[in-house]
Amino acid sequence: MKKLMPILQYGLSFLILGVLVAILLDQVVMPEYVKHGQKITLPDVRRMQFEQASQLLEEQGFVPVKGELKVNAEFDPGMVIDQQPNALSTVKSGRRVYLTVAMAERFINMPELVGQSIRGTKLELSQVGLQLDSLTWVFSDTFPQDVVTWQSVRPNAPIRQGSGVVLRVSKGKNPNKYQVPDLVDLSLEEAKRRIVQSRLTLGKINYVQNTELIPYTVLSQSVEPGQVFHAPEPIDLEVSVLSLNDILNEQQRQR
Repeated sequence: MKKLMPILQYGLSFLILGVLVAILLDQVVMPEYVKHGQKITLPDVRRMQFEQASQLLEEQGFVPVKGELKVNAEFDPGMVIDQQPNALSTVKSGRRVYLTVAMAERFINMPELVGQSIRGTKLELSQVGLQLDSLTWVFSDTFPQDVVTWQSVRPNAPIRQGSGVVLRVSKGKNPNKYQVPDLVDLSLEEAKRRIVQSRLTLGKINYVQNTELIPYTVLSQSVEPGQVFHAPEPIDLEVSVLSLNDILNEQQRQR
């Protein structure tokens, strides 16, 4: 009999433990499991502060997630603007609910973009929190291709983060436009180089004696700087020399 007592005690203990586990499964685990997959109405947490909205969603078995931050003058900072899934829709408990939250307006100084490459400009706009609103491509005699020539907001002006900026970007020089460069006071060789660079042609050279200037300095040009042609035009030059012998030598050399 004494040998049977420990066995009976162990058996009774296992029986009691089994009963307790069964009660736990029936009263706690199974209701929670059933509830987790149950479809319930999602509460409307719009216009609540994010912390308050999160607490309410958690109490009803949902998982709140802070989503996009937006500037909206109709909502105080930290207030829920929108929720996904939509408010009052029927969803399963345990579902993630993404909340769009209002943020305070923040102003920054507009960066200087003119003269930068469009690639670098896009990167800088993204880094400071601005948007590229629109982009226009224009011919430019001043800026190389793919370089910003104009911006809609002047540099260092205050601008709200998230705002859009309008830009103009160079397509390079107009292939059908020939603009006359300013050649006066340049050396003859430099003047020739700029004429070729402008896709114009060198016309006649008139040499004038002038002892006050460095020899072969351009004194005047036959066409005013900045004038635009739609076909190559010859540009005549008046160039200084020190003596009449230099003039004769140049004339003979050109023959």
